[in-house]
Amino acid sequence: MLGLEIEFLTGRYAATAYNDRYRAEWPPHPARVYSALVAAHYDDPEPDPAERRALEWLESAGPPVIEVSSAAFRGVTDVFVPVNDVAALPSIDNPLLAWHEALDACRDANEADAKEAAKRAEKARGRLLERSAKTANADGKGSLQGVAELLPGSRNKQPRTFAVAVPEIPLFRLCWDMEPAAELAEALDRVAERVARLGHSSSLVRMRVRAGDLGSVEGLVRWEPDATGEKKLRIVSPGQLARLDQAYEHHRAVEARILPASFSGYRARVPVDEITEPARSTFAESDWILFSFIRSREDDSRTLLHISRTEEAARALRGAILQHGKDPLPESISGHTDDGGPTRSPHVAWVPLADVGHEWATGSLLGVAIVPPSSMAAEDRIALYEAIAAFEAQERGPHLRVGRLGVLALERKAESRRALQPETWTQATHRWATVTAIALDRNPGNLRSREPEVVAEAVAAAERSIANACEATGLPRPVEVHVLKRSLFTGAPAAHRFMPFPRVGNGLKRVCVHAALRFAEPVRGPVLLGAGRYFGLGLCRPFAGGKR
Repeated sequence: MLGLEIEFLTGRYAATAYNDRYRAEWPPHPARVYSALVAAHYDDPEPDPAERRALEWLESAGPPVIEVSSAAFRGVTDVFVPVNDVAALPSIDNPLLAWHEALDACRDANEADAKEAAKRAEKARGRLLERSAKTANADGKGSLQGVAELLPGSRNKQPRTFAVAVPEIPLFRLCWDMEPAAELAEALDRVAERVARLGHSSSLVRMRVRAGDLGSVEGLVRWEPDATGEKKLRIVSPGQLARLDQAYEHHRAVEARILPASFSGYRARVPVDEITEPARSTFAESDWILFSFIRSREDDSRTLLHISRTEEAARALRGAILQHGKDPLPESISGHTDDGGPTRSPHVAWVPLADVGHEWATGSLLGVAIVPPSSMAAEDRIALYEAIAAFEAQERGPHLRVGRLGVLALERKAESRRALQPETWTQATHRWATVTAIALDRNPGNLRSREPEVVAEAVAAAERSIANACEATGLPRPVEVHVLKRSLFTGAPAAHRFMPFPRVGNGLKRVCVHAALRFAEPVRGPVLLGAGRYFGLGLCRPFAGGKR
C-alpha cells in the first residue's frame, strides 16, 4: 500500500470549494493535492525526470481512499484587498523573460558565437528598458505617478473570500492499494517533501510518502471511491500531468484558471458497530426558504431589529405569507385545523436568524427562514411555494410591517453571512445551546426566589420541561440540561428580554429561559424547542464550549 500523508501545520485548511467561493473545500480533493505535487516538481529549475515518471505513475493509480476527520468551518465574508496591477506589471514579463534567456545564451555560447549573442542580449536589454519606461509613464501620467499607482494603497480593491476548514485532526491521507517501484516511490517522496502549502498560501502543510502497512489513526474516517457516493471529489486520471502542462501554457498570461480534473463519488466506510446516524427533529434540515432583511421600505435606510424582537418578526412574515396563500391553506402551513383550532401535527416554523456567536456580534436580526416540517407533503410544499411567489410579486416588492418597528424590505439571495447559512444551525453534534430563549410549556415555579430550595425545585422543573420539549420534537431525551439566565453565545440577550411570550392575546404567558444541552448521541438540527418554537423561540445552535 502507498500512502500520501498530509499534516496541516497551522491546524487549518484554506481552500475555496470549486463551485462556491463562500464554502471551504473539505476534504481536500485528490486533484488539488496532485497539482501541489506538480507545482513542487516544477519549482526545481531542472526538474528530475524520475520525479516526472513518479507523477505519471500516480496519475494512473486510480482514485485513492481518503482518511480524514470531520471539520468545522469558519464564517466567510467579502474582504476587499488591493488587486495585482493588470496594466503595468504583466506588460514587462515577456521582455524580462527574453532578456534572461539572452543572458543565458551568452553564458552558453562558444567563442565564435559570443559576439552575436552579446548583441542579442544588448537588444533585449534595450527593449526591456524601453517597455519599463513606457509602463512607468503610461497615459502620460509621469514616472512617479505611474510607479506610485503600483503600490497597494493606490490600487483598486476587489472583494475576495477566504474560506477555511478547521479539521478535528489536522492530518489526512490519500491511500492506494498498490506500490510503485522503489525508485519511483523515492522520487515521489522527494517531491512531496518540497510541498509547502495546499490551497491558499496561508495553508501550510508537511507532506510525505509512506509505504507498507500505514496503521490507523483514531478519529480519521475512511472515504472510499463509490460511483453512487454522496460526496463528489475531483480526482486525476491518466494524462493529467500533460493536461496541467497545457493549461499552464494557455493560462500563464490569463487571470482565470480552471483545474483540469475528473470527478468521482465517495462514500464513508466505518465499522458497522460504529455507525451512528444523527437523530433528527421534526423540522427539515434543508429546503429552507430564507429572506434577508435589506432596508427600510419607507426611507431606504437600514432598520435593524434586535433578536429580542424575534416573535414579532416571525409573526409578521407568517401573516404576510398566509395572506397571499390560497384559502384554505394546509395545516402544515397555517398551523391550524379546519375548525380554527391549533393542529397537533408538525408544521412550518418561521425562524428569524441573528448575528450572534462571535466577538463583534450585534444581536441584530439578519433575516428569517421558513423552515418546513420534514414530513411535509409534496402538495403542501407546492402551496407554500405559491404563497411565497405571490408575496414576492407585490408591486412594492416583498416587505414586512413589523408592528411599530417599521417596514422592512426583504430579498431572497445567496448569502455569505454565517448566521444565514442553514449549515450553521443544522450541524450534527452532541452539545447545543440556545440563541433565543425557550418558552417553557409549563410554569416551573419561582426561579428568582430567595429561598434556595424553591429555586432548586423550579430549576429541576424547568429542566424536565426542556427535556420533554426535546422528545416532543422527535429528538432523544438529553442526558444533561442546564438552565441559564443568559445565552452562551455572544450577542444573544438575557432570557427575560424575550418575555412575555406570547406578546399578543390574553392567553397564558410563558416563562422563558436559556439552556445548554448535551445528548448521548449526535443530534442534527434545526433544534427548536418549547412553546414558541414555531415563532423562532427556543432556537439552538451547536456549541463546542467556551464563550462563542
